[in-house]
Amino acid sequence: MTKTTLHTEKLANGEEITFKFQSAGLRETFKLINRTKDGIDKRIDELLEHVIFTEEGSKVDYEFFEALPNSFQVINSVTGAAMRFLTDTDDVEE
Repeated sequence: MTKTTLHTEKLANGEEITFKFQSAGLRETFKLINRTKDGIDKRIDELLEHVIFTEEGSKVDYEFFEALPNSFQVINSVTGAAMRFLTDTDDVEE
């Protein structure tokens, strides 16, 4: 079962951007964590590929984040929130 939730980030210019997080379930979450245990760069790549999307459902990549103000802080915050989403189902909308 796919689970989704929305996550909003405030940018340095005062604007907000909303991301959609999606998970294909517990088994896929464990697979993602196992595949990425050797480095944060692998984990970010997997999150961008499989978990983090625009609010409308389009894929995001490093270039997407680089175009945002305070891009490093935003990608750090968004990927951290995505991992919390994957590992905690209390606040997940179905």
